[in-house]
Amino acid sequence: LATGALALAGLAQGSGPDGALSASAHDYLVSSSPAAGSTIDAPPSEVTLTFNDVILDLGTAGGAGGDAASGSGSAAGGSSIVQVTGPDAQGTHFETGCATNAGRTVSVPVALGGSGQYTVTWRVVSADGHPVSDSIAFTYQAPAGAAASAGTPD
Repeated sequence: LATGALALAGLAQGSGPDGALSASAHDYLVSSSPAAGSTIDAPPSEVTLTFNDVILDLGTAGGAGGDAASGSGSAAGGSSIVQVTGPDAQGTHFETGCATNAGRTVSVPVALGGSGQYTVTWRVVSADGHPVSDSIAFTYQAPAGAAASAGTPD
C-alpha cells in the first residue's frame, strides 16, 4: 500500500511511475539569423528562427496561418507567423513573402529598408500543440550610399 501511495503521489507531481519527469514545456527559440541583439552591415535575404524542437505546421484550419489584416508574414497553408518591422514610425513590414516551416526552422524572406533597429515578431505552434510567441531585435547599419527599400506599410 505504501508503494502504491508513493507512485500516485509521484504521478500527481508530474513524474511517471519510473520517476521520470513528464515533458510539458513549450518549444523555445535557440538561435536566429540575424542573431538577437546583433548589428549587421549587410542586409539579409531572409530572417531565420531556429527552435529546440520541430515546429508544427497546422495549415489554415481554424483561421490559423497569418495576419488577415496585413496579409504579411504568414505561411501560405502554414501556421507560423513571422513579421519584421523596421526603424520607421509607420510600422512598416519588411517581409517579402510568406513564412515557411522546415523542421525546427522557420524563415521569412525580407528586404530591409534603411539603417536602424528591426524587430522580428513571431508566433509558431510548439511540438506540444500550444502556440508560442515572442520577439527579437537586431540592428542594420546600411553601408554609406545604400538605397533603402520602401517596405510595406502596416
